Amino acid sequence: MTQKRVLAIVIAIVVVGSAGTVIWYLYYKSWNIEDVAAAIADTPDAPGFRHSLAGRTIVVEGRVTGISSNMINHGLLSFIELDNYGYLHLVVWGDVPYSIGETIRKEVRFEWSECNDETHVYSPQLDFPNLVTLPSMEVVVKETVFVGGYDLYPRALPDGRINISVLWADELLSLNSYNCSLRAGTKSFAGEYIDLMRQQDYGRELDRLQPLESTTGSHGNLTYVDSDIDGLLDRGDWFVLSGLREPSTESGFRTYLLDLSTPVVWDDNTTEYVHISSYVVLNKNGLLRWTNNLTPGLFAGGTISEAEISVSVQYTTDTVPWDQSSIYVISNASYWLVWHLSSENLTGTGPMIEDLGVKQLGLLNVRLFVRDAQGNGVIDPGDSLTLVPESGTLVTTDYYQIMFMYNPVDTSMGSVSFNSQG
Repeated sequence: MTQKRVLAIVIAIVVVGSAGTVIWYLYYKSWNIEDVAAAIADTPDAPGFRHSLAGRTIVVEGRVTGISSNMINHGLLSFIELDNYGYLHLVVWGDVPYSIGETIRKEVRFEWSECNDETHVYSPQLDFPNLVTLPSMEVVVKETVFVGGYDLYPRALPDGRINISVLWADELLSLNSYNCSLRAGTKSFAGEYIDLMRQQDYGRELDRLQPLESTTGSHGNLTYVDSDIDGLLDRGDWFVLSGLREPSTESGFRTYLLDLSTPVVWDDNTTEYVHISSYVVLNKNGLLRWTNNLTPGLFAGGTISEAEISVSVQYTTDTVPWDQSSIYVISNASYWLVWHLSSENLTGTGPMIEDLGVKQLGLLNVRLFVRDAQGNGVIDPGDSLTLVPESGTLVTTDYYQIMFMYNPVDTSMGSVSFNSQG
């Protein structure tokens, strides 16, 4: 009996110990960041974490190897890289309490989450998948629209509605030329991205203006205001979006698209619709958008003659000092020049003009003059460039491009092209 009792006690200890080990491993063991990444469901229709994690809280441990901070309209948002694993990050809102090289432990909570019409398991403490992809898609749409000659700016109103202002319109068309729709996203992750690229097929329609002269949509969710009542879509006009639903979960998202389309008839009598869109991302706290990671943009126009090329700045999205930019001149003969500018030389009383000297462009020697209209050392409307040949004349049937380059990220703020048609 004594031996049987001892054996039973030993077995009980083993069983309890094994169960405890399993419980410890499943619920109390710290995870590293690769363990968390391995819990992502690897199927197209479930781009979240394993469903068994819903309601669970784990502790993620690792060494901080990178910190990337971004200003969001809700405040500072930082992504924390652990153990040089760059595919999945911890998320910190506000001041970052960590430093590079420090080993940290952070609780991560998983929840059933809404993303448009789909339900998945996400975590508010991780950046996968939507905290990076959806606001970044808003940036892509904004840049595409900007290249097309428009600048649309969304902001939240105190009552929860969304105002989308027309900050710039390069080509002024009659309101009769535009049809406008407000659509709600239906998918998440990759499906959302694909739908957004096919703007005309995006989501389900909530409201429509056809044409813009009708100021309120039939469902009352979309309102257009022609601020100067001139019958044109132009700077100073705005849209108001109402009745937009926000997700109830902290890690959830809902997305919407304001899409304006206008028909363009080509020489072969085919018609193509050009789209001007604004992509809106809502989380539990309302409108979510990046505020500091857009490359500054610039609209400029000008003229060409045999004697000079003149370029005038019409509109800028941000204030950029001259010494953070360069001017590129490119010709169709694959010749190109670059001038680096100085804010100090363009700062003073009244208009300031700097002679940037002569450089060789193909067979021509050309001189570049820069004029800062206000003498404030930054690029803004009214400033201008003049490119003048030292001898000979410009060939107006050639192709010339004047490009403003933003040096910190080496990307184009804007460019103006010239040929025989100007």
